[in-house]
Amino acid sequence: MALPSALTPEETRARVGEAVVQISRGEFQTASMILSDLLVRIQKDQEYLAETQVTKDDFRLLIEEMRAGFQAVDRRFEAVDKRFEAVDKRFDDLIHQMDKRFEAVDKRFEAMDRRFQFLQWLFGFFFAFISVILTYGTFFK
Repeated sequence: MALPSALTPEETRARVGEAVVQISRGEFQTASMILSDLLVRIQKDQEYLAETQVTKDDFRLLIEEMRAGFQAVDRRFEAVDKRFEAVDKRFDDLIHQMDKRFEAVDKRFEAMDRRFQFLQWLFGFFFAFISVILTYGTFFK
């Protein structure tokens, strides 16, 4: 950020040189005006620098705000971590429930498979019995 009057060292030397020339000519009024203008500009620059100068309190406040911000971010990350843990637990519970359901379905299929095997055995036995009766029944006649 630039100073309000933006006096460069070259401009200052030129203005002082001008005032010296005026003093050597005997024009003290003009030299006084040049020097007072120069002093006013320098005072404005000093006031501006005093107002905009960063103090230890400013740094302290900035550091405190940064620490508070980092703590808020840390709390936010902890909350997000807790949410992820809760979601992870829900998924684990859902997976466990799904496993139980699949096991129950597997047991039902096994029971049905045993029933079908029994029925298959029964039909096989029935057809074998019928074929024996028909075969030997006609043989003994």
